[in-house]
Amino acid sequence: MRLISTLVFILTISITLQAQKEHLAPCGTHSFRSEWLKRFQAQPDRVDTRSADILYVPITMHFVGTDEGTGLFTETALTRALCTLNDDFKDTDIQFYIAGEIRQIWKSVYADHATTLKGGEMMFEYNVPGTLNNYVVDNPAGNCGYNLPYAGIALSDNCMGANDHTWSHEIGHALSLPHPFLGWEGGVSHDGSVSHNFENPAPTTVLYDYTFFKDTLILDTMIIDTAIVELVDGSNCDIAADGFCDTKPDYLASRWPCDEATLLSYQEQTDPTGAKFFSDASLIMSYALDNCASRFTDDQSEAMRANLIDEKPDLLLDQSHPGDLSQMVTSINFPFDEQVVYYQNIEFGWDEIDNAANYLFQLNLGQNGTFVLYDTIVNASTLTLPELDINKNYYARVKALGKTDFCADWSGDVKIKTSETSSVDNQDFNSIFTIAPTLLVQGQHIVLSSELSQEVKIQVVDINGRLLNPQINKVDGDIKIATNNMAPGVYVIQALLQDRAVSTKVVITD
Repeated sequence: MRLISTLVFILTISITLQAQKEHLAPCGTHSFRSEWLKRFQAQPDRVDTRSADILYVPITMHFVGTDEGTGLFTETALTRALCTLNDDFKDTDIQFYIAGEIRQIWKSVYADHATTLKGGEMMFEYNVPGTLNNYVVDNPAGNCGYNLPYAGIALSDNCMGANDHTWSHEIGHALSLPHPFLGWEGGVSHDGSVSHNFENPAPTTVLYDYTFFKDTLILDTMIIDTAIVELVDGSNCDIAADGFCDTKPDYLASRWPCDEATLLSYQEQTDPTGAKFFSDASLIMSYALDNCASRFTDDQSEAMRANLIDEKPDLLLDQSHPGDLSQMVTSINFPFDEQVVYYQNIEFGWDEIDNAANYLFQLNLGQNGTFVLYDTIVNASTLTLPELDINKNYYARVKALGKTDFCADWSGDVKIKTSETSSVDNQDFNSIFTIAPTLLVQGQHIVLSSELSQEVKIQVVDINGRLLNPQINKVDGDIKIATNNMAPGVYVIQALLQDRAVSTKVVITD
């Protein structure tokens, strides 16, 4: 459980993050065709990827904050990003799940690091074996993200929104995929020193630098390679650029917008033969803006599956089917809506959902997730908060999380008010009210008597937390509660007084 110390309105966050995101490079990974990928593309049948089974991949999440204890990513933002990630990979039959606890690292030198080498140092220190390690930081060397093939993935929290595909892009790199524009990262030359006019025919080859992005870390050698420039007619697609023939030519190595009607680039380009073309904006591995990108090609999908099976079998040790969530929305059973609760040791409980691996609980000072106070993932259907401020309103909500399903909706808000004197046990209820009977048959009236003289709200709640016919009563005589429409079962009778809430249980039989 984590207390969010700075309360920020969600709209303000989104505007700020968008402004920050525009200053980050889309990807710091200088992709290359690994020897493994070259072998696979030459002989794709040597790895059997034809099974329709989904491959489940464990990921370890590392949230990196500052020495002062600020800047940590939130669990709610993580679930939104995971929902997008698994949706992006749905057609590849690869799905990701969180392995173990979310880990927190409080080191400013890693939260904002200037070089990928510093990021690699972080990964070597904290990586968890047998999982795909992901580090959410403030600034991953000036990029939205990067993948180090020998270490892990670094991601900027500014590029992890529900509509961002940076994470999918970097995992694509981790599972062997290059950029479709492989070789153009540094322009015609590896260092951007040779400019190119896209109206002119491209050269037949370009140079690129992947010094720190090889399979193993090499510090004392600059690695410059030559990439063949892909032709529009597809005649060299198996050896040029990324080596995939179902990703068409693309020479655009910086962020670019698309025509949303055609999902093609506005920038026209010219291949070495003089043929004109526009880049495919739908490819997640391109540098098209996030509103354009949405898919991996069939060949890319097969390569990623093959890479897991052939190169990374340690990531496939747990292939147990998670099962689908039996329902997409849970509901908070207690406290009840509008309940006055004692300010210490406040217990929250909600419906258990079949196949839920965890639950995301949030406590806010505003409705619908505004002014977040607590934001935490738990593996049970109850949670106790040790202490809240007295005489303050709070709004609680919860959502179910499957092993690979993070897209469920939130429950409705339950509003509570804290007090120094609230109690909800039978003893306190019986000190104020006389109730009879507590065991009754359907159709009998429940009768409450009290000598109090004040406004009081009586609520009847079933065992699943559903509110039945709330009403306001003046307590200056007996209160009768009809049970004609109440099925046999256990019910909670709750009285909301001016300064506290008290409750007791009754049982209705056939």
